[in-house]
Amino acid sequence: MALYGAPIWADSLCGQRNAAAIRRPQRAIAQRVARAYRTVSFAAACVLAGAPPWELEAWVLGRVYDWTAAQRALDRRPDPIERVEVREEAREAITRHRAEDLASATFGRRTLDAIGPVLNGWLDRRHGCLSMHLVQETPKCHHCEAELDTAEHTLEVCPSWAEPRRTLVAVVGDDLDNDLDDRFPDPFH
Repeated sequence: MALYGAPIWADSLCGQRNAAAIRRPQRAIAQRVARAYRTVSFAAACVLAGAPPWELEAWVLGRVYDWTAAQRALDRRPDPIERVEVREEAREAITRHRAEDLASATFGRRTLDAIGPVLNGWLDRRHGCLSMHLVQETPKCHHCEAELDTAEHTLEVCPSWAEPRRTLVAVVGDDLDNDLDDRFPDPFH
Protein backbone atom coordinates (compact mmCIF):
# COMPACT_ATOMS: atom_id res chain seq x y z
CA MET A 1 0.00 0.00 0.00
CA ALA A 2 2.87 2.35 0.77
CA LEU A 3 4.06 2.15 -2.83
CA TYR A 4 0.67 2.72 -4.41
CA GLY A 5 1.15 5.13 -7.32
CA ALA A 6 4.93 5.11 -6.78
CA PRO A 7 5.81 5.64 -10.45
CA ILE A 8 4.03 8.99 -10.26
CA TRP A 9 5.54 10.32 -7.02
CA ALA A 10 8.92 8.52 -6.86
CA ASP A 11 10.90 11.47 -8.20
CA SER A 12 9.52 13.78 -5.49
CA LEU A 13 11.43 11.78 -2.85
CA CYS A 14 14.72 13.39 -3.82
CA GLY A 15 14.57 15.80 -0.88
CA GLN A 16 15.47 14.68 2.64
CA ARG A 17 12.17 15.93 4.07
CA ASN A 18 10.04 13.85 1.70
CA ALA A 19 12.24 10.77 2.10
CA ALA A 20 12.03 11.11 5.90
CA ALA A 21 8.22 11.15 5.71
CA ILE A 22 8.16 7.74 4.06
CA ARG A 23 10.98 6.32 6.20
CA ARG A 24 9.18 6.84 9.53
CA PRO A 25 6.46 4.25 8.94
CA GLN A 26 8.86 1.89 7.17
CA ARG A 27 11.23 1.95 10.14
CA ALA A 28 8.42 0.97 12.52
CA ILE A 29 7.30 -1.85 10.24
CA ALA A 30 10.86 -3.12 9.69
CA GLN A 31 11.51 -3.08 13.44
CA ARG A 32 8.42 -5.23 13.99
CA VAL A 33 9.33 -7.64 11.21
CA ALA A 34 12.80 -8.06 12.71
CA ARG A 35 11.44 -8.02 16.27
CA ALA A 36 14.11 -5.44 16.96
CA TYR A 37 14.43 -2.86 19.68
CA ARG A 38 12.56 0.34 18.95
CA THR A 39 15.89 2.16 19.07
CA VAL A 40 17.28 0.20 16.10
CA SER A 41 18.15 2.57 13.29
CA PHE A 42 16.28 2.80 10.00
CA ALA A 43 19.18 1.32 8.00
CA ALA A 44 19.73 -1.59 10.40
CA ALA A 45 16.01 -2.37 10.70
CA CYS A 46 15.57 -2.44 6.92
CA VAL A 47 18.59 -4.70 6.47
CA LEU A 48 17.42 -7.08 9.19
CA ALA A 49 13.94 -7.19 7.71
CA GLY A 50 15.38 -7.68 4.21
CA ALA A 51 13.46 -4.67 2.90
CA PRO A 52 15.05 -1.99 0.75
CA PRO A 53 14.02 1.57 1.56
CA TRP A 54 10.69 2.36 -0.01
CA GLU A 55 12.07 5.36 -1.86
CA LEU A 56 14.44 3.00 -3.71
CA GLU A 57 11.61 0.57 -4.42
CA ALA A 58 9.57 3.50 -5.72
CA TRP A 59 12.47 4.49 -7.98
CA VAL A 60 12.56 0.96 -9.48
CA LEU A 61 8.80 1.05 -10.09
CA GLY A 62 9.19 4.48 -11.68
CA ARG A 63 11.92 3.28 -14.05
CA VAL A 64 9.82 0.30 -15.16
CA TYR A 65 6.80 2.55 -15.63
CA ASP A 66 8.84 5.06 -17.67
CA TRP A 67 10.22 2.29 -19.87
CA THR A 68 6.73 0.85 -20.41
CA ALA A 69 5.35 4.29 -21.28
CA ALA A 70 8.22 4.87 -23.74
CA GLN A 71 7.49 1.54 -25.42
CA ARG A 72 3.82 2.40 -25.77
CA ALA A 73 4.66 5.87 -27.11
CA LEU A 74 6.57 4.10 -29.91
CA ASP A 75 3.46 1.96 -30.58
CA ARG A 76 5.27 -1.10 -29.27
CA ARG A 77 3.76 -3.63 -26.98
CA PRO A 78 6.13 -3.93 -23.98
CA ASP A 79 7.85 -7.33 -24.07
CA PRO A 80 7.47 -9.06 -20.68
CA ILE A 81 11.02 -10.45 -20.85
CA GLU A 82 12.46 -7.00 -21.58
CA ARG A 83 10.34 -5.58 -18.75
CA VAL A 84 11.90 -8.10 -16.33
CA GLU A 85 15.36 -7.12 -17.61
CA VAL A 86 14.61 -3.42 -17.06
CA ARG A 87 13.38 -4.19 -13.53
CA GLU A 88 16.50 -6.28 -12.77
CA GLU A 89 18.82 -3.55 -14.07
CA ALA A 90 17.07 -1.01 -11.86
CA ARG A 91 17.26 -3.38 -8.86
CA GLU A 92 20.99 -3.89 -9.44
CA ALA A 93 21.43 -0.12 -9.51
CA ILE A 94 19.62 0.34 -6.20
CA THR A 95 21.55 -2.57 -4.66
CA ARG A 96 24.82 -0.79 -5.47
CA HIS A 97 23.40 2.51 -4.21
CA ARG A 98 22.13 0.84 -1.04
CA ALA A 99 25.49 -0.79 -0.32
CA GLU A 100 27.12 2.65 -0.54
CA ASP A 101 24.45 4.15 1.76
CA LEU A 102 24.89 1.35 4.30
CA ALA A 103 28.66 1.74 4.26
CA SER A 104 28.32 5.42 5.16
CA ALA A 105 25.46 5.07 7.67
CA THR A 106 26.18 6.55 11.09
CA PHE A 107 23.69 4.61 13.17
CA GLY A 108 23.32 0.84 13.39
CA ARG A 109 27.00 0.26 12.64
CA ARG A 110 27.24 -3.02 14.60
CA THR A 111 24.39 -4.59 12.68
CA LEU A 112 25.49 -3.20 9.34
CA ASP A 113 29.11 -4.27 9.88
CA ALA A 114 27.99 -7.77 10.86
CA ILE A 115 25.75 -8.22 7.82
CA GLY A 116 27.87 -6.19 5.37
CA PRO A 117 30.16 -9.02 4.25
CA VAL A 118 27.15 -11.21 3.38
CA LEU A 119 24.71 -8.44 2.42
CA ASN A 120 23.70 -9.79 -0.99
CA GLY A 121 23.12 -13.28 0.37
CA TRP A 122 21.18 -11.84 3.29
CA LEU A 123 18.92 -9.78 1.06
CA ASP A 124 18.40 -12.61 -1.43
CA ARG A 125 17.49 -15.22 1.18
CA ARG A 126 14.17 -16.88 0.48
CA HIS A 127 13.54 -18.62 3.78
CA GLY A 128 14.08 -18.28 7.48
CA CYS A 129 12.31 -15.36 9.07
CA LEU A 130 14.01 -13.65 11.96
CA SER A 131 12.97 -14.80 15.38
CA MET A 132 14.85 -12.74 17.89
CA HIS A 133 14.24 -13.82 21.45
CA LEU A 134 14.36 -10.27 22.72
CA VAL A 135 10.82 -9.05 22.23
CA GLN A 136 10.94 -6.17 24.63
CA GLU A 137 7.91 -6.10 26.93
CA THR A 138 9.64 -4.96 30.11
CA PRO A 139 13.04 -3.39 30.76
CA LYS A 140 14.20 -6.65 32.43
CA CYS A 141 16.12 -9.34 30.60
CA HIS A 142 13.89 -12.32 29.86
CA HIS A 143 16.86 -14.66 30.16
CA CYS A 144 18.84 -13.68 33.23
CA GLU A 145 16.54 -11.21 35.02
CA ALA A 146 19.03 -8.34 34.77
CA GLU A 147 17.25 -5.08 35.52
CA LEU A 148 17.92 -3.60 32.08
CA ASP A 149 17.89 -5.65 28.89
CA THR A 150 19.70 -3.58 26.30
CA ALA A 151 21.39 -4.60 23.08
CA GLU A 152 24.73 -4.17 24.86
CA HIS A 153 23.60 -6.41 27.75
CA THR A 154 22.68 -9.16 25.29
CA LEU A 155 25.83 -8.74 23.23
CA GLU A 156 28.33 -8.41 26.08
CA VAL A 157 26.95 -9.78 29.36
CA CYS A 158 23.88 -12.05 29.34
CA PRO A 159 24.88 -15.64 30.18
CA SER A 160 22.16 -17.03 27.92
CA TRP A 161 24.06 -15.77 24.90
CA ALA A 162 27.52 -16.96 25.98
CA GLU A 163 27.98 -19.51 23.19
CA PRO A 164 26.96 -17.19 20.30
CA ARG A 165 29.09 -14.49 21.95
CA ARG A 166 32.14 -16.79 21.88
CA THR A 167 31.54 -17.42 18.19
CA LEU A 168 31.27 -13.68 17.52
CA VAL A 169 34.41 -12.88 19.53
CA ALA A 170 36.30 -15.52 17.55
CA VAL A 171 35.43 -13.62 14.37
CA VAL A 172 35.53 -9.94 15.39
CA GLY A 173 37.78 -9.98 18.47
CA ASP A 174 37.23 -9.09 22.12
CA ASP A 175 36.19 -5.44 21.68
CA LEU A 176 32.41 -5.69 21.58
CA ASP A 177 31.89 -2.35 23.36
CA ASN A 178 33.12 0.01 20.62
CA ASP A 179 31.98 3.07 22.64
CA LEU A 180 28.33 2.65 21.70
CA ASP A 181 27.08 3.90 25.05
CA ASP A 182 28.04 7.46 24.07
CA ARG A 183 26.21 7.33 20.74
CA PHE A 184 23.19 5.26 21.79
CA PRO A 185 21.99 6.12 25.30
CA ASP A 186 19.93 3.55 27.15
CA PRO A 187 16.26 4.15 26.17
CA PHE A 188 15.03 3.23 29.68
CA HIS A 189 16.83 6.08 31.49
